[in-house]
Amino acid sequence: MLIRTTFAALLFCAPCLAGPLNRALVDRDASWLVHCDLEAGQKSSLAPYIIKSIDAESLAHLEECKARFGIAPADIRSVTMYGLRFDDDGVAVLCTNGAADSLIVKLPEAGLEGFKARVDGIVHYFSFNHEGKSWHCALRPGLPSSPPDERLVLVAGSPASLERALKVIAGLSASAAFDPAAANPVAMAQPSRGSLIFVAARDLGADRKVEATMLRNARALVLDLGETQEPPREMFGTLTVTALNARTAQEMRDALQGLIAFGTMMARDAGATGVVESLQDVKLTLESERLTVSAREKSASVLATLDALLGQLESRRRAPAPAASPAASSSSPAPPASPAPK
Repeated sequence: MLIRTTFAALLFCAPCLAGPLNRALVDRDASWLVHCDLEAGQKSSLAPYIIKSIDAESLAHLEECKARFGIAPADIRSVTMYGLRFDDDGVAVLCTNGAADSLIVKLPEAGLEGFKARVDGIVHYFSFNHEGKSWHCALRPGLPSSPPDERLVLVAGSPASLERALKVIAGLSASAAFDPAAANPVAMAQPSRGSLIFVAARDLGADRKVEATMLRNARALVLDLGETQEPPREMFGTLTVTALNARTAQEMRDALQGLIAFGTMMARDAGATGVVESLQDVKLTLESERLTVSAREKSASVLATLDALLGQLESRRRAPAPAASPAASSSSPAPPASPAPK
């Protein structure tokens, strides 16, 4: 419910959201990066599907957060998350407006476990415990090129991660905008026009928690999902995987071809014609050790397929359960006893 509530809140933020990725907020040595273009998401064709899923409990939760912390979803302009390693929580950078200043008063009154606060120059620091984990936050003015009322709220899982992120923003440590590392694909990656969700990662095999063979054999991965703004609007998705070598990339392609064929067969058996057509339009492009999976389809077709799938699921949910057949012992007479042998 937390994920659904969060995305619903972001979609309600309307045009005040600033979506493009600001690489000046990202560390040059980032191992992974997640960015959501909130403005494009609010204008996308999928927005109505997410908004209508908001229930009364989720709305009440949003109102409670606003009353408790003094900041509403509409005050959030952008969110960027990244990490230097896969074994930490990384850093979240929220770009907000002057309403974030209310955190200075509201957070001490929120009753957070182990809450501490201090001020160092233009930066306000906060720390607290939540569900057995300590969190470290900072509030500071925006970048010099930003509007005067811009505020940056940083959230990290450790004091060291928070301090390094603040140095990147202050220009005291290299960022992906002004001093990108050419050997780091995460620092060089850039969302395409119309991107809604952008993910970049490198050296996935270094994380022991990554078990999928394809991911462990990837030196870099970039996922870009979005929708064009010009009519006729189209939804697109691109997954680019840089494998360890050309042979591994070819094995990845072969495995994905098998998955697409299997998914097509299952969708055809289920009568999901739209899904079959979408899977048939998926393109796999292999260039040495780089594999690109791409798909593009008119938004109206995607929404029609989604409507059909949701309708099928709803019909199955409402269909009465088949009546249980009576037990054989209660419906059939007992067979006659066999005569005793002479």
